Amino acid sequence: MIEVKSGSKTLGKGTASANGTFSVTIPVQKAAQLLTVNISDSSKLAVSSIKVFVNKGVTLTSQLSKL
Repeated sequence: MIEVKSGSKTLGKGTASANGTFSVTIPVQKAAQLLTVNISDSSKLAVSSIKVFVNKGVTLTSQLSKL
């Protein structure tokens, strides 16, 4: 499970494919907004968390290794 949050507000959720790729659509955010991307396994326990800042005109792409 992939979850994108701004503070305590969940902006979007998604799942990773078998090869680790994922896509989560979220509403447009202001530049410099801090977002947290939480990655969890099937038991819903947080496995990893990444903090990213929104940059104007940039689309964030990522690929996960096997969960």
